[in-house]
Amino acid sequence: MKHRSLSMAERIELEAAIRAGDTQLAVAVRLNRATGTISGELARNGGREHYRAAAADQASVARRGRCAIDGHPPLRDEVHAQLRRGWSPEEIAGIPKRNYPRLRLMQTSCESIDRYVYVVARGELKRELAACLRRQHRVRKPQRRGVVASKDRIKDMVLVDERPAEVEDRLIAGHYEGDLIMGAGNRSAVGVLVERITRYTFLCHLPIKDAQGVREAFTRKLLPIPQAPRKTLTYDQDIEMSEHAILAADLGLKLFFCHAHCPWERATCKKPKRPYPPLPAQGHRPVAGLPPTAQRLPGDAQRAPQKNPQLEVPCSMLPGTP
Repeated sequence: MKHRSLSMAERIELEAAIRAGDTQLAVAVRLNRATGTISGELARNGGREHYRAAAADQASVARRGRCAIDGHPPLRDEVHAQLRRGWSPEEIAGIPKRNYPRLRLMQTSCESIDRYVYVVARGELKRELAACLRRQHRVRKPQRRGVVASKDRIKDMVLVDERPAEVEDRLIAGHYEGDLIMGAGNRSAVGVLVERITRYTFLCHLPIKDAQGVREAFTRKLLPIPQAPRKTLTYDQDIEMSEHAILAADLGLKLFFCHAHCPWERATCKKPKRPYPPLPAQGHRPVAGLPPTAQRLPGDAQRAPQKNPQLEVPCSMLPGTP
């Protein structure tokens, strides 16, 4: 498959054809290119009236980042050699700064090296250099540091810092934590609600994973519970909880959000602490001549689990009870 970017010879022929009044379709057929490639080339470089082949080629080189590495052969050879040795882009970027501290043309960054491998290099050279990297990807996504994703922010969030102290004490029932369990390829989802004291878990069917679907599913599960054991709900800063104000009003509870990238603030839902099943007794060979009851080891008897009075909840608090 031919690359979308035009060569310098193709740009010169395009400029001559445009001056002669040829259409974009005629130029595309003559250059064996797609019509979208020709129209995009003209749109990026001033249109039919101001298109110049030399200026378009220089702009294309600048957009692809060739001025940093590919435009300086000594730096390019240095990068190629260190990549073939198995060094990471971070390590390679530090070598010229140490060996050539005053030579500006030999300075580069790890992001420029990644862009050179995935964007600038072509054909067999690109496959060879990409195979030398420790983490191999088909494409390279630029690292945008310091950019805040504001479009997915939830309005009027109340963080867990303002939760009542009784939530942390785990002495009063009625405080829940929520999450979503995603299916293969994120094509399906199941909502999860866990009570912090009893660890009683609700699974909510979600035909569509959006804010309205999550709100309706959580409402169907928590609304049959009496108002007394329905106090708070803690959730992540996920976009499916953008209708949290309606959910809190329908259920009569307060909704709190964890800090960003802090899933441990709702650890009960993230990793429920359920009692482990009793371990089976260690196997041993039966002894001939003895009855089966006499061949049990001293530790085979199952011990009755001890009850914690703090975890006992009246049956009236559970859903479905009169």
